[in-house]
Amino acid sequence: MSSDSGFPDQPPLVERLLAALDRVATAQRVGRAGRAARHGLSRLQADLLLLIDTRADEQPRIGDLAAWLGLTRPTVSEAVGALERKGLVERAADPADRRAVTVRCTSRGAALVADLGTDVDLRDAVESAIPEDDRGRLLGLLLRLIRELQERGQIPVTRMCVSCRFFEPWSHDDAHRPHHCALVDTALGDADLRVECPDWEPAEDARRAVRWLAGRASRR
Repeated sequence: MSSDSGFPDQPPLVERLLAALDRVATAQRVGRAGRAARHGLSRLQADLLLLIDTRADEQPRIGDLAAWLGLTRPTVSEAVGALERKGLVERAADPADRRAVTVRCTSRGAALVADLGTDVDLRDAVESAIPEDDRGRLLGLLLRLIRELQERGQIPVTRMCVSCRFFEPWSHDDAHRPHHCALVDTALGDADLRVECPDWEPAEDARRAVRWLAGRASRR
């Protein structure tokens, strides 16, 4: 196998980077699975409960949940049914279409969300291993990767700053806060960018994403 380092038979750097990301994702999956198991939930059920709570303002339907998670409707419908039987979610008629059904957390389900979503050990590891000054740059790089995957159709579009119509990338001549949020009319740095924003609205065209990715690439 070719190598881009001085070590013989060393995998290419991009493969080692992907392996490192997979290790971090494994830690996150294992942590969430453990917290879910304590409450008698599968990891998918825990993921759904968190998503239903996070997107409560959008009154999600089964199809919405399936699209956001990149899963089939039957898989999500079965998991939602299990959560419903456990008294953690409930279905309600969609006020916009009485023939459709939305899903929302019950008070009992909402009470579990804080524990399911908090990985104290992983958070402590990040704070210990990554200096505060580097965290914003790392976040920016990860958001660029996520946005690239979204543009390629490999993962669903999520409510990140960089896919929002209010986001104006590279609008300021400031190395620390080069971006702008038109909603709150303020400059943003990489450390200010959100992965999940309740005020997010989809960008109206692809040019914003292209400008973000191109601008990020030119600053590597």
